[in-house]
Amino acid sequence: MNNFVIDTPDNFWQIRWLDKYMEGHKGFIAGGCFKNILSGERVKDIDIFFESESDFQEAIDLFNDEKHQKEGWKFKYRNEKVCAFQKEGEKVWVEFIESEFGKPEEILRSFDFTVAKMAYYKEPKYEEKEDDYFPFSSASIVAYEYKLLYHEKFFEHLHMKRLVIDENIPFPVSTWERSYRYKGSRNPKLRNLLEDGEYIPSLGQLNLMAHYMDELNKAFTYVSASPLSSTWYWSSTESSQAVAWYVVFSSGLTGTGNKHIGDMVRTVIDF
Repeated sequence: MNNFVIDTPDNFWQIRWLDKYMEGHKGFIAGGCFKNILSGERVKDIDIFFESESDFQEAIDLFNDEKHQKEGWKFKYRNEKVCAFQKEGEKVWVEFIESEFGKPEEILRSFDFTVAKMAYYKEPKYEEKEDDYFPFSSASIVAYEYKLLYHEKFFEHLHMKRLVIDENIPFPVSTWERSYRYKGSRNPKLRNLLEDGEYIPSLGQLNLMAHYMDELNKAFTYVSASPLSSTWYWSSTESSQAVAWYVVFSSGLTGTGNKHIGDMVRTVIDF
């Protein structure tokens, strides 16, 4: 598996409490909850993915059955992407994803950031059984083996608190479009500084700009526009009220700094 590591969860006791959310169905957990858990942060929701729509529907039927209802599971909400359930007394809820189906590696490859590329799944263990009445053997599931799949840079970027876009994502422009856009209308102080339609790019957008800086600069040169430099640029993504994220274009490193520090800002219009 290029760029991915398969591991046992035995060394990661922090995530074993997730086992209960994978019982009784064929789904697997993937996404940002692992970043929160391994960083000691609160988990709000757990994303559960499926290989097929039929597996998804089986899980929905399971959590709607009488047994789960008696255990306190309640329907929370549903939209075009997810169906969510929450157990009474718990602050965490589960979201069954119906907007995308695939195996764990396929799902992780569609994620933008390396620190989101971790999946927790289970593989069935089979036992061969001979049948005296039929000239063939059959296999039945006797247990499940839990496994972790994650990007090779997951722990490095998690430890360094770096938000890095995977260079192998299939649709980089979609990542830009999904990123939060900070427009001048959101901050009255910027209304006189930004032209109509301009906004300060988010951290995700700025990461992409740094990654494709050479290609962008060729286009800027062609249209006689100012090129991007190798300095660091502020993003519109805040870490707190006084702190925001920036990207160093020479290296791709990300970090946070106090907003009173003066440095470069590169506004964009649209993509």
